[in-house]
Amino acid sequence: MSAALLDAGRPREALPYLEQARERSPQDAKIWATLVRAQFEAGNAKEAVETADRAVEALPDEAGLHVALADVCFQHHDLQKARHLLESASELLPKDSNVKLLLAKVSLEAREPVETLAVLKEAPSSIGAPGEVAFLRGSALALGGKLDEAATELSKATDSDPRNAKYLVAYAWVNQLQGRYKEALTPLSKARQLDRHAPIVLYRMALSHFVMGQYALAAETCDEALRLSPGFTPGYLLLGVVTLESGHFESAQAALRKGASQQPGLPLLHTELGAALFMEGRLKEGKTELDKALLLDPKGADAYFWRGRVLARQGSTEQAISDLETAVVLQPGFAKAHHELAELYSVRGDPHKAAAALAKEKEARATKAGDERQRLFEILDDLFL
Repeated sequence: MSAALLDAGRPREALPYLEQARERSPQDAKIWATLVRAQFEAGNAKEAVETADRAVEALPDEAGLHVALADVCFQHHDLQKARHLLESASELLPKDSNVKLLLAKVSLEAREPVETLAVLKEAPSSIGAPGEVAFLRGSALALGGKLDEAATELSKATDSDPRNAKYLVAYAWVNQLQGRYKEALTPLSKARQLDRHAPIVLYRMALSHFVMGQYALAAETCDEALRLSPGFTPGYLLLGVVTLESGHFESAQAALRKGASQQPGLPLLHTELGAALFMEGRLKEGKTELDKALLLDPKGADAYFWRGRVLARQGSTEQAISDLETAVVLQPGFAKAHHELAELYSVRGDPHKAAAALAKEKEARATKAGDERQRLFEILDDLFL
């Protein structure tokens, strides 16, 4: 009964049956794991973690229970608890490949490439699904900036399972990190044929179109991703960036507001929304969004840059200079920030600092570091695997 209710998406109704089953069979590891799953799916995350702790206390030597509970916690994004359970399981089963594989997945999800690679160091490529170890290694190498090695591993993964859309998307992601946006469209097109319901495929396709200057196609692809999955926040972020770059400020604001309502803790959404509001002359609202961005990420160079521009437009020259100086400390090659500083130093009557800022702007524009668009592409590349 409880399994059928869970499969039907009715976890709250399953809970009483599972509680009764646990009382009848307190040594049944499967019942404990299913109860934790039901509590997570019912929205009771705190209770689920407490139940997992009680399960481990009741069956401390049941390694399979530790692994099953860790998998449930991982599926519901409680990475800290999943890691703790897997570390306990590793002590009981130090050579178990499945434990290592799940621990590697948890470490990768936590964006810890060094830990992921350490766990997989001696793992044979045969464990897990075909190509899974190569996929995990390649993704970790990419996060660590070793892009050529990452491409090699992810190519192995796609060779092992050519019909795995997740592997193809990861391989495309590495191509994009390498600046090969056009080439990334080939594996993405294959992934699209295999899985027409995955918004991440369309997101990555839209990113390639955006970088290649195909703004209309990028916006259309974002719209398609959002029709498939209205809760897909990255789609709103990229759509906002694309329409902002195209000069459609109201459309950009609408997309970015929607994204921020879904994921208010993502600083880039507030930064881009602040920029869109500034460009339309809505200074007070723009500053509010940029304040939010900097509260979430005090090292956000772009947010300091745009807030500096807002403050300058409002006549707060010294505060604007302070923000722009912070931006170039955080991002020394920020050419536009150096340019704005030069203008404000001139307004303040400081020609020597103005000349120095212009020299730094010229130096920055001569390098890749001075390309703000390229930096934005890199941020979007890295945000969503």
